[in-house]
Amino acid sequence: MHPVIFQGFERLLLAADPEGALRRGRVLEVGAMPADDTLLNLPSLAASRLRLGVNLAPASRRPGFAILQADANDLAFLADCSFEIVLSNSTLEHDRHFWLTLAEMRRLLRPGGLLLVGVPGFGRVESWQRAKHWLNRFGFLRRRSGSWRAAELTLARHDMPADYWRFGEAAAREVFLEGLEPLGVTRLLDPPRFLALGRKPA
Repeated sequence: MHPVIFQGFERLLLAADPEGALRRGRVLEVGAMPADDTLLNLPSLAASRLRLGVNLAPASRRPGFAILQADANDLAFLADCSFEIVLSNSTLEHDRHFWLTLAEMRRLLRPGGLLLVGVPGFGRVESWQRAKHWLNRFGFLRRRSGSWRAAELTLARHDMPADYWRFGEAAAREVFLEGLEPLGVTRLLDPPRFLALGRKPA
């Protein structure tokens, strides 16, 4: 995970839960990895009562948390409203049925709890805008540029084991946070990654 993304998750959790009551509760990471930069290792979650991850990969343990092998499209073995915080990063783009995973994440979140999801997106990039400006200024370049002038950049495909989706800011806000109180969508890096943060109504 890019350090800017890791720090972005940390900053957003601290801002949304300044007293730390939710962060001391139960935390689930969908798409957790047995790595130092998995979200369950965020410093703000060190005092959490329970840190649990799920992933399609074989189960594993790390100091302070376990990762279970499970398909996030169906987490029926976990009870409704059982987590104060549900996190996921760079997972939904690899999920053929990401809307099922989102429904499970909302189901598992307790009222008042936080959902924070990060995804690679697409969007305009300032340097790309400058290049398109020059393409438009010179007719022969404009004629040769074709669809470049209408394009937006996105993160390259990264199969794990497949890569299906890219999301815009509107999807992060209106699809990921559907049914939740939206607390904001943050854009980081270029090509963009979006972090969508919402609170489940009490």
